[in-house]
Order: sequence, then structure tokens, then C-alpha cells
Amino acid sequence: MFEGIKKVKKLWICGRTNHFNDAPKCLDNHIYLPELEVLKILLYDHFGSDFLHQHPVPCVGSFPSYLKKLTLQGTHLLWSKLTIISKLPKLEVLQFKALQLFGDKVGETVWEVSEMGFSKLKFLLIEKKGLKNWKATDDSFPCLERVIIKNCHFLQEIPKGFADSMRLKRIEL
Repeated sequence: MFEGIKKVKKLWICGRTNHFNDAPKCLDNHIYLPELEVLKILLYDHFGSDFLHQHPVPCVGSFPSYLKKLTLQGTHLLWSKLTIISKLPKLEVLQFKALQLFGDKVGETVWEVSEMGFSKLKFLLIEKKGLKNWKATDDSFPCLERVIIKNCHFLQEIPKGFADSMRLKRIEL
């Protein structure tokens, strides 16, 4: 689908979730955009439904390596797939908005970030849903400067490793 626009640097994909159920490949072909730096996938559900089968899941292995800013809204992801996103070598801004994160096991609500997980990430926004336990060390986000956490009513605590961070300037709740 994207092979004719290889030089695009910014891409927004917007629409109702049911528009992507029959053709989810448009969420998975970003690897064909080698110069893509900014990607926003903004999906909304007209009926406010929260059923898994109605929310497309982007294939996280399809994100190009030059990606610097990624925004996901209204999609579903496995917690374990965030590890793949963490390996994007140039990612500086990551925003999860109204994103349903779920575990491989039913009821899993822990996001465990590996050491040196997000090596270049400077800004992280987590808005709404799914996050109860978040485990990370200061090595998990070595360049992180700003964190915004909105409407995460069940989040029990911010990772203790953030207290040791020399770069973290601001946490907004």
C-alpha cells in the first residue's frame, strides 16, 4: 500500500476502528516507509465499545527504524510487544492514548521494561486504561526527560528507578 510514497516523513492514520477490521494491513506496512519519522495511529470507536475484536492491533514489528515519534490511540497491544517498540533505535517520543494494553495471560496488568529498553526516549505519555503495575529501572529509560501520566486510575506507583534518573526533569500526573 505504501510502496509509492517511500520518502514520506510524517503519516497519520485516522478513522473508526471498524474501518480497519477488514483491511488491517494498512496498519502493518510501515516498514515500506524507510524515511518515516512520525507516525500517529488514531482510531476511535463510534459506539464506545471496548471489545478486543473491534480494535485493530498494529504489527509492532512493522515500524521503520527511523521512527522518532510514535502515537498510538484507540488500538490494542500486548504488554510483551512493547519490548519490540523499545528497540526502535531513534524513538524519542512515545504516546499511548486510550490504548488498551493487555497481557498474554488474562488479567495481566504489569508493564515490565527491560534494561536499556528505550535507549533514546525523551518523552513518554501514558493516557488511560490498562496500566496497574509498572516496573522499570533508570537504565530502562536512560534519556527520559519528561513523563506524563493521565487518567491511569489503577496505576499503583511510578517506577522507583525513576528516583535515580539524572536526566528526568518532570513527571506530570
